Amino acid sequence: MPIYRASPKFEQVSISWQFGICLDTGDTDPAIPGAAINAAVETNLIPVIGIDCQFLGTQVSDPHAKLIAGQMIPSATLPFGTEGNVSLPPVACYHVTLYDGIYGLGRTGGWFMAGVPVDSYDGGQLNDSFVLDAQAAFDAFLANVNGSAGQVCVWSEKDGAAHPVLRLTVAKSIRVQRRREFGKSIGGPWAA
Repeated sequence: MPIYRASPKFEQVSISWQFGICLDTGDTDPAIPGAAINAAVETNLIPVIGIDCQFLGTQVSDPHAKLIAGQMIPSATLPFGTEGNVSLPPVACYHVTLYDGIYGLGRTGGWFMAGVPVDSYDGGQLNDSFVLDAQAAFDAFLANVNGSAGQVCVWSEKDGAAHPVLRLTVAKSIRVQRRREFGKSIGGPWAA
């Protein structure tokens, strides 16, 4: 089965950001898992993203077997987030930790999520109600992607294999992620 890398892409104040998903799928057409991820983002994640952050679609590539060229599967609706207020700058992120159940082998992955609504944090941490909402949203996102696009995995360079993600956890702290756009630092003077 192909192991695709899918990257849902967002834009906020003219700055693009994304997070990466390793996906074990039986589909040889990358448009199928791309469309399923788009639907899962639009249904589950848009409600926990600030109103100034727009979802553009999902880039799907095959970095391991290299059987397909990367493709952008655009969102049909290009929705904006619906949570609360405008977002913190895109370098301000919270971390979603992915667990594959194989501890000690370096296979735990994670996603940095921008689009943090300004009214969802206090003192450098997400407030409890937002953490609960985000956890429920990401649990539903994982279930939707696993049910319609393939299995979300963590890729291990150690053994060259993908290991299924069994659960995920939304962290409460806000972090600064400076590399969010294709190798370009977006940590401008306002990010300090």
